[in-house]
Amino acid sequence: MRKRNAYFTVEAALILPLVMSALLLVTFLVIFQYDRCLLEQDMGLLAVYAGTVRGESETETAGLIGNRAAELSWEKYVAWETEGLWITVEKGGVRIEGEGRLTFPLPEWNLFHRDNVWEAKSLRRTVRVSPVDFIRIYRRIQEETENADGVCEKP
Repeated sequence: MRKRNAYFTVEAALILPLVMSALLLVTFLVIFQYDRCLLEQDMGLLAVYAGTVRGESETETAGLIGNRAAELSWEKYVAWETEGLWITVEKGGVRIEGEGRLTFPLPEWNLFHRDNVWEAKSLRRTVRVSPVDFIRIYRRIQEETENADGVCEKP
C-alpha cells in the first residue's frame, strides 16, 4: 500500500472556516450599511418635508409630519428592525430622529459590540423659515450681489 500525504485536507479544514467567517462578516456589514443608508435617506426626506409643511400649532405640524412618516415603506429594509421614529417640533425648527438595529446571528463573532446587536441612529434638523423671512433673505442676497458685482443677472 502506498502512503499518501494529507496536508491539503488539514489546510483546507483550517482555512475554510476562516474564509466562510470572513464572507459572513462582510455580508452582514454590507447589509447593515445598506439599511443605515436607507434610514439616513428616510430621515432626510422627512426633514425636507418638515421644512415645507405648516400647521396651525406645533402639535398639528408634528401630526402632519407623522402622517408623512407613516406613508414611508419600512419593508424596504433588508434585515433591519426599526426601533423608533421621533419628531419634535421646536420653535423655528423640526428635529427628526430615527433608530434601527440589526441582530447579528453569531454573537461570539461580533467584534464591534459586546451584544449581538448593531445599532445606528440618524438625526436631522431643519430650520423652518416663514415666507416673509424667506423673501427678506432673498432680497438681501440680491442687493448684496448687485452691490458686489454692479450687475445682477435676473433669472
